[in-house]
Amino acid sequence: MCIRDSYFPESHNRQRHHEAILDSLPAFLHFVECAEIPAEMEHNRWGVNAWHHPDCIELLQSYNPEQELEEILEKWLADKTIGSVQRRPRELYVELETLTGGSLFRCSRGTVHLGHQLARLMERSPWDKVISKVKKREGPTRCEHVYYYFNPAGLRDVETIDDINDFIVSGGVEV
Repeated sequence: MCIRDSYFPESHNRQRHHEAILDSLPAFLHFVECAEIPAEMEHNRWGVNAWHHPDCIELLQSYNPEQELEEILEKWLADKTIGSVQRRPRELYVELETLTGGSLFRCSRGTVHLGHQLARLMERSPWDKVISKVKKREGPTRCEHVYYYFNPAGLRDVETIDDINDFIVSGGVEV
């Protein structure tokens, strides 16, 4: 017996099965409408938070150009240990382009695109603690300029999957 067979009726009972499902819909919808959603599961757009399997998220992000940008930013921030770093978008793009030997264009097409990517990174952990954006009016014309601030310390407190795996391999004893 196939699993599929246990869920669906034989062909001569399908109409009755279909009607039974339709008859149960009002009761099911009433149950959904009256269900209490815990505060930690609430979401203002959909009603409940979405859940995604961590392996699926990791796989999707591995194909994301922002993943490559994250690795470049981690490398760029690795030697910056004291205080925060302030850069305008063009300055940042030139520094990252130099760091990558001219290959930054593969994941970020220019300063505007870099700004969009940084905005998306600022919404995710740990980058929400690392990157911030400030607009300042400067010069005699009081033109608005965008500055990105990077706090390298925000990355140092984060445990990665590799850190956890190394911890387990070492026998669970911190060295």
